[in-house]
Amino acid sequence: MLQGRVAIVTGAGGGIGRATALALARNGANLALNDLDPAACEEAASEVESYGTHALVLAGDVSAEDFAERGADDVAKRFGRIDILVNNAGVGGSGRDLIETEVADWDNVIAVNLRSQFLLCKSVGQTMRAQRQGVIINVASISGIHYSPSRLYRGDYAVSKAGVVMLTQVLAKELGPWGVRVNAVAPGATRTQLTKPLWEDADRLEAVRQAIPLRRTAEPSDVADVIVFLASDHARHISAETVRVTGGE
Repeated sequence: MLQGRVAIVTGAGGGIGRATALALARNGANLALNDLDPAACEEAASEVESYGTHALVLAGDVSAEDFAERGADDVAKRFGRIDILVNNAGVGGSGRDLIETEVADWDNVIAVNLRSQFLLCKSVGQTMRAQRQGVIINVASISGIHYSPSRLYRGDYAVSKAGVVMLTQVLAKELGPWGVRVNAVAPGATRTQLTKPLWEDADRLEAVRQAIPLRRTAEPSDVADVIVFLASDHARHISAETVRVTGGE
């Protein structure tokens, strides 16, 4: 389905990012893998290559402007093109009310969850515009669409993910005339390292499940499968959308 295409996945060391990288590889894509953890990135690359595709490791901080620009250049030089960008790198919030949130915590959440996506969309978007084709998929969150104080991560996280939703809409309008599609996914409760505190609280986890119409939380592969669909030609006329992967929440 994606044979020979070139994809960048950030936060690929685990969770949704790793599941997405493997799903893209199973469908024939070559991968550039980013994560802050070099060892996790190398492990993901080995798994990707087990599917017969090629992997490039880009360990580092995608919220740093020079790294985002250099990473995009490295991918273009290695593979000759960039077809897919999955902006998945993210951190949880402080868990506090906004007026109780430390400025340093706010800055970190915005930098990782929103600034990094802007930087890579800026760098990779220029390549895709020149190619006159490409697909960008940003990982948002249901928290960026409707807010509940009962969620694991609260105000600063929700605001950063709301920014991702609007970033997606703006870029879709701007890049659409050059054949570039931009969409987002908004997962609900998903079993990842980021949400580990939820899985360690049985009562809270059950309450979350009961609030989901399908009565189950998501696995990373549930989100990854939607991302692969959006990256494929099956979604060729879908752009500027944020797809909820929430079990009906």
